[in-house]
Amino acid sequence: MALSSSGLGRSLLKAKTRVRFPLELLIKSIIMFTAPAVLKDKYITGLFLISAILLVISFSIAYVNFADTSNLLVIHFDNFRGIDFLGDRSDVAAILGTAAAVFSINGFLTHVFYFRERFLSYALAVSTIFFSLLILIGINVIISVN
Repeated sequence: MALSSSGLGRSLLKAKTRVRFPLELLIKSIIMFTAPAVLKDKYITGLFLISAILLVISFSIAYVNFADTSNLLVIHFDNFRGIDFLGDRSDVAAILGTAAAVFSINGFLTHVFYFRERFLSYALAVSTIFFSLLILIGINVIISVN
């Protein structure tokens, strides 16, 4: 008796059914099930992409301007009292690190709340853009004061 995969047979080496799965459908379904649902939403992905671009711009502007600075920097300036907070480039890096941490936490919370309260996910994504924009403005103010 020849071993064959055609036909229905009772042997261990014969195929039980004639159902075939296309390989590209299998790969596509694996990718769709492993990617988070938040990444499939084009609005949230776009909002977080804009926010990430703003943060990268902030990081690069800060690096270009403060890479060779070793003296004190004016971090906060008040019109009534003058300079209230001096720091060095590690304080600017701490501001940017905090911004990256807030970006990551908002991304995680958006993922958690996506199926529970979708409006909250969208609100977090929009607030992340505003926060990243404020960080960019803050870095530019620190540069202009110094």
